[in-house]
Amino acid sequence: MMSDDELEIEVQQGDGEIKVLLERLEQSSDSEAPLPRQLELALEKSLSKNKLSGSSCDDTDNTSSNKQEYSEQTKKTISMESAYGHPLSPEEAAKRMPLGGEGGLIWHSLLINGEPFDENGKLRPGLNPRDFDAESKIIKPRRASLPILSRDFYSSLTRIEDSRGQPRFIFHGVLNGWPSLQTFEVIKIQRRRQQKEFVHPVDMLTGQRLWAPMWSASKEGKKGADPTIKEKGLIFRISFQSPTWSREGWSEDNPGFTFWYESQCLHPKLTYGLKMIERVDPNPKCTHLHMVAHRYARGGKESPKDKLTYHSLVLLEWDHGQYCSVVEAAYLNGLAGWRQVKNRFFLH
Repeated sequence: MMSDDELEIEVQQGDGEIKVLLERLEQSSDSEAPLPRQLELALEKSLSKNKLSGSSCDDTDNTSSNKQEYSEQTKKTISMESAYGHPLSPEEAAKRMPLGGEGGLIWHSLLINGEPFDENGKLRPGLNPRDFDAESKIIKPRRASLPILSRDFYSSLTRIEDSRGQPRFIFHGVLNGWPSLQTFEVIKIQRRRQQKEFVHPVDMLTGQRLWAPMWSASKEGKKGADPTIKEKGLIFRISFQSPTWSREGWSEDNPGFTFWYESQCLHPKLTYGLKMIERVDPNPKCTHLHMVAHRYARGGKESPKDKLTYHSLVLLEWDHGQYCSVVEAAYLNGLAGWRQVKNRFFLH
């Protein structure tokens, strides 16, 4: 069993972000603690050492232009906590979201202007019960709709100006408990349309049937208007734009929208981007490729759609004979064959 002193951890913090590199954790096969708990214990120990030595992990450092007050739990990559109310300084916001280029990926977040629960503790109409905890009356973390309360959104904004003096609004926080969703530029806010509200034919064609324009950086923003909510309603939608580097990959220093999940290990590993190449032996050769296409197993009667739905993958055999690899294609930020897990179908 590997001792705590043998566990090599590197902690790097910059403007509220921490990267954890665990190089030999998979060797601790005799550890009774689950992997997430091992991560927490190791990181807590490293943070404690750094704080005693006066390193940059010490939040009491008043020399930083961007003073972050994130909790120690929020700083962990395995955390599911949201973090708001820590806007960037104008200088740091301009550095992280520079002008120029085609811009990064677009994310849409559900903006709730008010309390999601009424005085009787019931969820207000129009909100998805799956996004909220009915007992604690809070938003659940890591939801696909990225819900956020308006007070949290506005407390996390920084206003900066471009070279022409036109305002830009930069959001910074841990959005809905996703550690990788932290810094964006606000480019649009829309309101949900009323049930019988007239929808312009252009909006129908562009897929904006449910959402009506309210504020955009290219129109109201250029005129100096802040992205404030001036219309009645509970549900709005924010369109965020990521930094330019997000067009090339999931992190700035590791381009590529591919990932490799190694399940046949003592501790499963996930590697993504170009760093996948560093983990692969450069010498093996692929000897055979097998194209596999299957229909999903259904417990009841198959519908016409089920009979026409197939999932395809490629199975690769290597000359070393130690294992095979399965390659699948998917939509960006999505998974292929999710029904494969749902229907408990596994390829051996």
